[in-house]
Amino acid sequence: MKSRGFALTELIVVMTIIGIILAITTLDFGSWMRKYDVDAQIKEMHNDLSDVRLKAVQSKMQHDVVFNSSNYVFIRYSSEGTPGTNVYRKDLKYPIQFVSGGALQNFSGEVMSVNARGYTFNLYTIVIPGQAVASADCLVVSNTRVNMGKYDASTQICSFK
Repeated sequence: MKSRGFALTELIVVMTIIGIILAITTLDFGSWMRKYDVDAQIKEMHNDLSDVRLKAVQSKMQHDVVFNSSNYVFIRYSSEGTPGTNVYRKDLKYPIQFVSGGALQNFSGEVMSVNARGYTFNLYTIVIPGQAVASADCLVVSNTRVNMGKYDASTQICSFK
C-alpha cells in the first residue's frame, strides 16, 4: 500500500517536539530580556552619575542627585546658593538599594551632592538586588568616579568589571 500523508501519531509527536522547543526558547528569551534590562539600567545610571559630575565642573555649580527606590532626581543649584531646581527625573524599571552596615537598605530621599569640582563625599554602593543573571548589577560611587560591577550577596561586595 502507498502512504498518502502522515499518521496521527507522527503528527502528535512532531507537535509535542515543537511545543517543547518553543517552551525552552521562551524561557531563555525572558531571562535574556531581564538580563538586558538590568544591564541597560545600570549602564544608564552610570552614564547619568558620570554626566552630573561633568555638568557640575562645567557649570561650576553644585549638583545633587536624590535617590529613591524607584527613581532618582537631578537638582542644580545656582551660584547664589538659592534652592535648587529639578533638572530631570528618571523612573526605574527595577528598584535600587544601597549597602549600609553590611545589609541592603531601601533608598528614601538619600542625597548625593557633587560640588563644583566634581567631587562627592556621599559614598554609595548601589545595587539592583535579586538579578543574578545580569553581568553588571551594581555601582560604586566614590569621591571621584563611578564604577560598574557585579554584586556578590554573600560578601556584600561589588566587584568591578
